[in-house]
Amino acid sequence: MGTLIYNSRVAINFDDTVLAHLEIVIGAKLRLHQSFNLTCPYPTDTADSRTTIWLHPSIPLQFLYTQGTEPTVDKAWIDELFIQASSTNGLTLNATRT
Repeated sequence: MGTLIYNSRVAINFDDTVLAHLEIVIGAKLRLHQSFNLTCPYPTDTADSRTTIWLHPSIPLQFLYTQGTEPTVDKAWIDELFIQASSTNGLTLNATRT
């Protein structure tokens, strides 16, 4: 499991393959100075829940991977995620996609 660290305070775990796709999409959007929401599952002590974070070029992000090798990237999924991130609702990840 890799980790997306948001603003040095929030750590969200993802499968390394999912995280690699997110890194590509988030990087592309932020290079274009396009901010957006990212909503994803966020487990808590009591139950599974979700969190939404605002991604903006001025907010620090760090991508930490548990695997030393780069995951295979699915170009079609990258395109799908980019389109969704460009929508008014932003990018929403479901727990089922790995």
